[in-house]
Amino acid sequence: MNERLKKIFKLRESKSYRAAYIRAKLNVLVPSQIRALRLKLFKTQTALAAQAEMKQSRISAMERPGAVQLNLETLIRLASAFKVGLVVKFVPFNEMLRWENRFSQDQFNVLTLDEDLAFLDPRGVASAMFDESFQPNEGMAEEKGQYGGMQKMPVARTATVGGNMSLPEAACAGAASLPIILPANRLEA
Repeated sequence: MNERLKKIFKLRESKSYRAAYIRAKLNVLVPSQIRALRLKLFKTQTALAAQAEMKQSRISAMERPGAVQLNLETLIRLASAFKVGLVVKFVPFNEMLRWENRFSQDQFNVLTLDEDLAFLDPRGVASAMFDESFQPNEGMAEEKGQYGGMQKMPVARTATVGGNMSLPEAACAGAASLPIILPANRLEA
């Protein structure tokens, strides 16, 4: 019996083997994501530690595969510090394997809250994308997906409100009307 079939047999028959398999995958993939986001957003462990209200040594340990057992509260604190969402979901084993095979720490990129135009103004992005004159391939750029594969993403720009305020600044300042977000091909000079 080949190694893959042996592993599948063990996964099907043993609850403890399944738990160990899942733990091993998460013990590598979650620390890799933490490190990738920290390098992109904070540069140093000390800076992230201050934002997450943790010790630098804890951040260091969380970035090392298998060094600590992470709990949901810790992941929520990190997501909050990174200004990103957090999804924890049950999936088939093939999806977990696909995640592992496609993940690249160097290419891992998550939009922060300040960059997430679809969250900040979902009606603006959606209405522009479903406008009858919207061409699906115009204003679209190929971008690496979260698992490293290529995907088409809308290229969006913001119109400014009262001077040079961006959408997040306008929202925080309580601007009376927020900017309209359109794919790049929908903006006129």
